[in-house]
Amino acid sequence: MGRSIDEWTTLAASEHDKWDEFVDASPNGSVFQKAWWYRAWNMEPIVQALVDQQGRIRAGICYSIGRKWGTKSIIRPPLTPRNGPVYLPSNSKNQTKQLTHAREMLLGVINALPRLGAYNFTLGHTERDIIPFLWNGFDATVAYTYRIPCSEKETWSTRISSSHRKSLVAGTREVEENGYQLDLNPPIHDIIEVIGATAEYKGFAFRKFRDRLPAWWEEVTSHSAGIAYLIRDASGRPLTVMALVRDAKTTYSLLGGIIPDIRKYAPNAPRVSQTKSLLVERAIRDSHDMNLDYDFEGSMLPGVEGHYRRWGGELCPIMGVWKFSSPIAYGLWYAHRYWTRHRKRSWVWYD
Repeated sequence: MGRSIDEWTTLAASEHDKWDEFVDASPNGSVFQKAWWYRAWNMEPIVQALVDQQGRIRAGICYSIGRKWGTKSIIRPPLTPRNGPVYLPSNSKNQTKQLTHAREMLLGVINALPRLGAYNFTLGHTERDIIPFLWNGFDATVAYTYRIPCSEKETWSTRISSSHRKSLVAGTREVEENGYQLDLNPPIHDIIEVIGATAEYKGFAFRKFRDRLPAWWEEVTSHSAGIAYLIRDASGRPLTVMALVRDAKTTYSLLGGIIPDIRKYAPNAPRVSQTKSLLVERAIRDSHDMNLDYDFEGSMLPGVEGHYRRWGGELCPIMGVWKFSSPIAYGLWYAHRYWTRHRKRSWVWYD
């Protein structure tokens, strides 16, 4: 028997493929909001959706529940920069009706969420209206990313900085003189080798999800959602790597690295490799050839932000929204933000 009115419901696992198709069709959907993405990280996805009388999905959200900040919470998998609501836009050409529709969809998602001690969502770069979250007691944070739309396929390269142009010339010469080879979609253990060495060199946490990467990457590639580039030296040793995921609209740069002994500022480095720039340029061009936008994820780290900025991308704010029903979780979160963001010895960062 069909539904008499649109209603919110928790989709069965057998309906998750239908949800994933809906995410692809939604302007604010991304690969990170699909049910299979959560399963790839061995997490159980919960999908709550607004379904119309014909059984079609109009809006919804995919999430997992676990413990964080000492309470039951919305949790996201590693390497997941987006996890907010997904909805179809209004068919109306009237701006007021469009905004009202989006607001109603967001309010519906918020109302459908289970009662937990902590919530955190990061919205897509097209999402600007967070009023429904503010009305419901959420706090807001902002981050940034750089994007190069595929609509700028013919013009984006004119905005590359002179330093990056020199790096591309030097990288091309380096590859030719040393007999380096580009390996497209290399084995995951080679990717992990370079990423692990980079993380250790920079002091980043990597161990906690290192063992999960092979199964995750297998799932990503089985959905034709992953692509990796690796440059090897003449002996076959991995030097530089980039691993990206993509959906129907965008390619996202998630993992990248270069072995420490050829990177800039490395002690006793025999040379400074420029091969990373070659991989970035190749990834951008390949994305545009597939009519996909290119998104530089991870653009908030000071050193990384400067590198990405010089590629001439568009600076895009990313809104995050948080809510704590648990006062203990609220206190822990603000204490964490104080120690990691406000209590800094250096107030100014220079390129």
